[in-house]
Amino acid sequence: MDYLAPCPASGCTTVNKEDLKFVKVAQQGLKADATASTNWLKAWVVDDFINNDFKWTFQVPFDLKAGDYVLRHEIMALHSGWDTNGAQAYPQCINLRVTGGGNTQITGGASPTTFYRADHPGVHINVYNGVVEYPFPGPELWR
Repeated sequence: MDYLAPCPASGCTTVNKEDLKFVKVAQQGLKADATASTNWLKAWVVDDFINNDFKWTFQVPFDLKAGDYVLRHEIMALHSGWDTNGAQAYPQCINLRVTGGGNTQITGGASPTTFYRADHPGVHINVYNGVVEYPFPGPELWR
């Protein structure tokens, strides 16, 4: 899952992290052909991440207003998600500067501390039961 938060005019290096309001801009979980996979454990996009030398690409919205942003990329490890509080979140944040002529501003957003609940079906999930649809946790996709 990928999230973006705009930084204030003073930039991202001095912003209080608790003041950042993130919106979800991308998410992937099960591959589109997951139900056709002969090995349902290989139906997750994490295999693409591993096979691509642990690199992930992300498309910044083309019409995003120029400015400074924090990109939060997060992997949700579900191998122990069958147990309450068993899922493991691995967030990584980077500062980025968007340039160009876009004029769309991020509105709304939330603190990452509010994204997930331990009882959400996308967090408390048994992936060993042949999941065919993944209910993404966190906020809905922005736009």
